[in-house]
Amino acid sequence: MTVRFVVREHGIRDLKDAVSRDILKAFDMAGIRIATTTYNVVGFPPLQIENSFSNPKENSQH
Repeated sequence: MTVRFVVREHGIRDLKDAVSRDILKAFDMAGIRIATTTYNVVGFPPLQIENSFSNPKENSQH
């Protein structure tokens, strides 16, 4: 949802906060729920990390 409105130069954040809270409260009172974009990763397979770079110190002969 997008809302555009004209406000004074100062106090914009406070006004946006108040408007957002009023809208969410009205939605809640009307039984309207808002979906979120939070995802829960379940059963993520184990990862195996391999290093393809060799360490020069390990390959040097003494």
